[in-house]
Amino acid sequence: MAKDRIETEAITANKNRKKRILTIDDDKDTSSSLKIVLEQSGLFEVDSFDDPTQALASFRSNGYDAVILDVKMPDMDGFELYKKIKILDEKIKVCFLTSVYDFDHYRTMYPDIMHTIEKNEDCIIDKPVGTEQLIKEISKILRSQKGEIIQEK
Repeated sequence: MAKDRIETEAITANKNRKKRILTIDDDKDTSSSLKIVLEQSGLFEVDSFDDPTQALASFRSNGYDAVILDVKMPDMDGFELYKKIKILDEKIKVCFLTSVYDFDHYRTMYPDIMHTIEKNEDCIIDKPVGTEQLIKEISKILRSQKGEIIQEK
């Protein structure tokens, strides 16, 4: 009886907690804007980086529910970072942001990664992205992750 109550409380607490998001974009304004917009929705707690190397160094397996990352970044592009993050946490959901959305180009250049993105139900979003679309896409990939419904406010 007590065990059932404890499990129920743990499930309820997990559903009520804000989802943890890691954002990485080399443009500091974009990185800051993503953090502000997502946190103002009341649904997410966000850590934001403008350096992919620093973001990778601080990444904790299972510490985040999703990652939003820019495709074109100096030193390490988003696809390279994606591979490294997936080694640390293969179940993490990822949403790519790109100002040059050319799906055929990405499929040719990164066929293995594009297949993985499709299989894992990760997403690619064109920049600039509106607040509603961003929250909708993040909520969508989070639902596919654990079957949970993210309530939009």
